[in-house]
Amino acid sequence: MSKYTKCYKSLEAILTIDLDTAPANADFLNLFFQIQVLENGEESKFDPRKYKNVLAEFEHLLSPGDFKRIVKEFHHQVKLLLKEVLNSQD
Repeated sequence: MSKYTKCYKSLEAILTIDLDTAPANADFLNLFFQIQVLENGEESKFDPRKYKNVLAEFEHLLSPGDFKRIVKEFHHQVKLLLKEVLNSQD
């Protein structure tokens, strides 16, 4: 699936308007395709297997206190979500 298709499908799912009849739809499509041409083909694709661990990268970029707080909140939210899923009916 191309980037345009993914982008378009995401916009359709998020927005509650018909994109084909939106006032500036043609301008958006024109600009989108102009920007897409500027990207380098293989270099612009994100393959998580070829990159460092994302958490290690965030730990490097954030202050230690912020990183610990974010990780703690993330684990808390995971536990809440898991608890909610396990308590939900089939």
